[in-house]
Amino acid sequence: MELPTSSEVLSTIDAFLTRHGMAPSRFGSEATGDANLVAELRKGLSPRLNRLHRIKAYMARIDREAAVEHVATGSEIEDRSASGKALDLTGAAS
Repeated sequence: MELPTSSEVLSTIDAFLTRHGMAPSRFGSEATGDANLVAELRKGLSPRLNRLHRIKAYMARIDREAAVEHVATGSEIEDRSASGKALDLTGAAS
């Protein structure tokens, strides 16, 4: 099982923050209960596997909710990520 690098995790989170217009501290608080999460990742700290799961689940939930809102309102939705490919934060093969 290959886990994503810290820079891959941070890149995915940064794309999510941009996509949803969300502050890093709000993301950390809502995803893991740690408002300093993104700041710690930017300092080079690596999240543990259980945090990666929580981050992935949070982003998936918010993306689903945004997609439902998009369908309900017919509004435009931004690109899902810079590469167009979702990053597997669990390290499991797709």
